[in-house]
Amino acid sequence: MSWIDCLQKITTMKINSVFSSFIAIENIDISNKDEVISWSKKEINHDATPNYKSTGTNHLNVDEPVLKELVQKIENGFNNLHNQFGLSNNHKQIVSSLWANEGSDNSAIEAPHRHVDGVFSAVYWPIADTGCAPLTFINPNNQMSYVFKSNIIEHMNEFNSDRIDVQPQLNQCVYFPSWLWHYVSHALSKTNNRMSFAFNSEAVSK
Repeated sequence: MSWIDCLQKITTMKINSVFSSFIAIENIDISNKDEVISWSKKEINHDATPNYKSTGTNHLNVDEPVLKELVQKIENGFNNLHNQFGLSNNHKQIVSSLWANEGSDNSAIEAPHRHVDGVFSAVYWPIADTGCAPLTFINPNNQMSYVFKSNIIEHMNEFNSDRIDVQPQLNQCVYFPSWLWHYVSHALSKTNNRMSFAFNSEAVSK
């Protein structure tokens, strides 16, 4: 077989992604964003570290009127994923919990974690200055780094990366499966002007 025949075999090879994970990104505009930010700042625990504050386990009320438009748009995103992923037509996704975080202290440490009580999760940034801390996702295939060592990788992609950073953008929302391990890389932050809302979804009968 000539090298041309070999090349043709390689270039016509179909690569299928199996056991897939994902992140999905969209921009979200809400008409009352300033009101949502102002109201949420009053709910955040300001006894936390000076540059990193959170409502923590004191989740915000999903039915709070000021949050209605935001919650509805996040639920639309969750249900878009629900429908695309072949989940039951007799069920829908609702926002089951949400909380807010403000600031990004580069001395703060956030351990990798997952959201065990959700189907899908999302993070929305109504405030995100350039240089604020990225959201880092960890490849669930923990054998990746043993196979693809850094010295043989020409460029990082979804097939050889052991983690991926998502740099927050103003009004951006990122969706991901709740089981996907992630953390905020506060040590990389160059500004503390950052605010995020985190959401979990739950599948309920229609």
